[in-house]
Amino acid sequence: MLKKTEHNAHKNFATNLGLLILSVTIILAATEFCLRLFGYDEFETLKKDRELFIRPSSNPDVKYELTPNTQGYVWGTDTQINSQGYRGRLGSPGKFKGFRAIAIGDSITFGNSIPAESTFSHQLHRFLNKSSSAYEILNFGVSGYDILQDVSLVEHKALQYNPDLIILGYCHNDLGVVSLNLKYIKRAQKFQKSWIFNFRIARFILRAIEKKRSGSWLLHKNELRIFQKDNKGKISGIGKNEHKLRHLMQACPALYPVVWYKDEIRVGRLRYCFERLAALGKKGNFSVVVVIFPWLVDNAKGYPFLQCHKIVTYEAHRVGFDVLEVVDDFMAVGMEKIRTRKKDLIHPNAIGHRIVAKKLTAYIRERWPENSLRSASSRR
Repeated sequence: MLKKTEHNAHKNFATNLGLLILSVTIILAATEFCLRLFGYDEFETLKKDRELFIRPSSNPDVKYELTPNTQGYVWGTDTQINSQGYRGRLGSPGKFKGFRAIAIGDSITFGNSIPAESTFSHQLHRFLNKSSSAYEILNFGVSGYDILQDVSLVEHKALQYNPDLIILGYCHNDLGVVSLNLKYIKRAQKFQKSWIFNFRIARFILRAIEKKRSGSWLLHKNELRIFQKDNKGKISGIGKNEHKLRHLMQACPALYPVVWYKDEIRVGRLRYCFERLAALGKKGNFSVVVVIFPWLVDNAKGYPFLQCHKIVTYEAHRVGFDVLEVVDDFMAVGMEKIRTRKKDLIHPNAIGHRIVAKKLTAYIRERWPENSLRSASSRR
């Protein structure tokens, strides 16, 4: 009797296990079918080598760069990277017969979620050249870059183009580490070599895991002790008697990401980067203008992050850079109307880029008028 009971128990267990496996298989198959039916393909741009948009850089401070001759859908928009490794109009290394400006910056300058034709660099080129071809504006923006990568890219690539002006599109989060681009691509490349990559459900699960791991990694990298260690030798000191700057830092709100501006280490890194860019400007004989992009927040009491703008302006003026502010212009239109997406507080749409392009047009025409460029060109 006991043996019969044990036999039945084993039989029931095997039956239940088989039913469980069958149920899980059916659920997975149904989920896979639905994901394919609705076109889910998280890693579509990683399927072919020609569609890998970023690659490691030989410069350790640049970390990664755009891959030349790539095209596809990435960062919320159809994108084409030219043969020289940047988005938009292709220029030739060497001296330009006229005025050349190079825009550097992160995903805002690059133009996440908008066509290349809507970026401020493209619109600026069009505005300046309505009656001539004396101006050239190139877009060296790379999604995910921070201030150190921006400046390092000038040294690594932009100097070859002999710019007259560097336009630095500055975002509040440029002060810290916010990008996982290279780390994410490397993991995805490794994963796609596995047979399991053929299943959409596996990609869905990977995406969920990566999202959690990414958040932890960013928190780790922005921990002050780790941040200071990673940026050893790239942090300039702030004098104890710099009362104005210290007052501005103390007055910054304790909100992400502007809470970083309370910290001497992070602001010291900003100072180092501006000093390094100023030294490159003297070497390459170019000027620098910083365009500070506002965090796209609406507040009945006014724009809450002006203290951070004042810190960036203070540091920019300290090394001889010009600064263009667009907060009032954006507020006049309405921050919500300038967002690419409702909850995106970072990336301005074509309207925001147009505002910046118009202000830059006036700025450049005042300092480098067309008639002076024609005269200089005729003397060459």
